[in-house]
Amino acid sequence: MGEQPAPPKNRLTYAVISNLEAMVNGAERLFRRLGHRYMRKRLQPTIDKVSAILSNTTPEAPDYISKVMQVARLYANVQPIEAEVNTEDKRLEAIAASDEACIFVINHDHQAEDPVLLSMTAVLLYNAYAKLDKLALCPRPGVILNEDIIQTSPPEQQALWHKMGVIGVDASVFPSKKGVSKNTRAFMRVLPNFCQDKQHLFIFPEGRLSAFKGLALRQKFQTGVADIVRASLKRKERVKIVPLGFAYGKKTKQRLGSIYVGEPVIFTRQGENTLVSVGNITPKNASAPYQQFFWPGDDFNPFITLAGSNTPFKVMTHQRKPIKNTDLSPFIADVLAENLTICRDLAQTQLPAVSLKGSHPEKIGIY
Repeated sequence: MGEQPAPPKNRLTYAVISNLEAMVNGAERLFRRLGHRYMRKRLQPTIDKVSAILSNTTPEAPDYISKVMQVARLYANVQPIEAEVNTEDKRLEAIAASDEACIFVINHDHQAEDPVLLSMTAVLLYNAYAKLDKLALCPRPGVILNEDIIQTSPPEQQALWHKMGVIGVDASVFPSKKGVSKNTRAFMRVLPNFCQDKQHLFIFPEGRLSAFKGLALRQKFQTGVADIVRASLKRKERVKIVPLGFAYGKKTKQRLGSIYVGEPVIFTRQGENTLVSVGNITPKNASAPYQQFFWPGDDFNPFITLAGSNTPFKVMTHQRKPIKNTDLSPFIADVLAENLTICRDLAQTQLPAVSLKGSHPEKIGIY
């Protein structure tokens, strides 16, 4: 048919989750506060080091990225993970060479370990900028995070979160009107820097739904990142999304993990139509609906190659009509969920079975 499949109409039984969320919110905040108190005692020397590193810098300073990367190394080495990374594909190097700000979408299967692999990815990315002597002016990191994590932290730690580019949002499945308004304001604040290629954005699009382990990623993928894409397309020519697949082996004395940096998914406009690139979807790994969207076997909605680009695009259509701007968000979210699912599966495939020491010393922890 050559058109994008409709997103799931019922991603979850919302009434059930709404009641459950209301019940657990208070307990979760209390648990977070207690956890932060425990971690603060345990990690006070590290927190003091972070505070000292960041005390005399701002995002505009030439030394800002170097100092934030020092913090990333400290954080990741609190609970080090040996991670296999598809560095041979040189995708982070390509991002650094392009000077284009990206949105990184990441699966969120392990809340405790995912920030470690995120820190490792950031270090790898900014190492690529450093090799090109671009640290002074490259896009700064912006991490979109559940605001509860920030608000339940001690005040000094909250200040450090913000200094490292953390952006708090209401990650509730059913945010109140106040929460929706707050999120809109947060996105509007980051949009100018992103659209001017001054800030990368890192997002776990499942949000709180990551707790529902039995659901497919496609069902948990929320539309907030798609709203950012849709709003950005009004300000810039194209938006580049990079899926990051994270995976982990069975828990052993040495934690083993995997990071798969995906091929960017690009959204752009041609007149009133929104176009999307294939990204990580191939005829072999595509789900049946996306097999039909990208390779339908008829002449409807052929691939388009835009001037100055070798990337093939498809017009985003549904029921053989281009999808209108106001209806785009769930369709953008769905094509990103397809890509992220593929990258998560590829991360799982490349998981190391044994320690990387000796065979891949460059992939041990943070470097």
